[in-house]
Amino acid sequence: MEFNVSKQLFAHIDCDCFYASCEVMRDPKLRDKCVCVWWDIIITSNYNARKYGVKVGTPIWEAEKLIPKKDFVLLPPDMSYYGQMSDRMHQFLSHWSNGVERFSIDESWADITGVPLYKWMDNHHFALFLQEQIFKKIGIPVSIGVSNTRLRAKILSEIHKPMGVCIWTDADSFICNAGKLEFGDIPFIGPASQEKLKYTVKGWNISGFIDVW
Repeated sequence: MEFNVSKQLFAHIDCDCFYASCEVMRDPKLRDKCVCVWWDIIITSNYNARKYGVKVGTPIWEAEKLIPKKDFVLLPPDMSYYGQMSDRMHQFLSHWSNGVERFSIDESWADITGVPLYKWMDNHHFALFLQEQIFKKIGIPVSIGVSNTRLRAKILSEIHKPMGVCIWTDADSFICNAGKLEFGDIPFIGPASQEKLKYTVKGWNISGFIDVW
């Protein structure tokens, strides 16, 4: 498989533990706690809680067993507040890009074609600048992937979470950074397609997928 390198450049901005991060932003005393947002089950947990094995989909009773009581904070979702925080982040991004495309409440693509050069930065320093400013001005930690297509940028934003930055602008660096990710980490390829390809893709990783594409 050969990559056609686009002249466009996209940053995929993915908020880390968005609902829980919003709650910590609202109440900084929660920063060292295991913050979980629930709706019948855990729908978001911060990384403090994830250290105990509590993740999306964990039943409340199980989370209560896994996390020490003194550190466990369980909160109902406040979608209005989360929406306001999301709007603030996207408004900020619109000032530092050629346009923003929302994918969900906590992630989006920003077209940054030519913007780093205009700001006298390379791609890596510009991504770090965005990450730092979002955390400073909005209070939300984000991970950022930068590449020549939206799909590749989204894949890369998952690699170094939390507060990670990963950049690909040529085929070799993409394979180096993302090649060992599991094939199932490729966005938009559902269980049915994975089942069809699991005997074809060598190593069940992205490198194997590229070899047979």
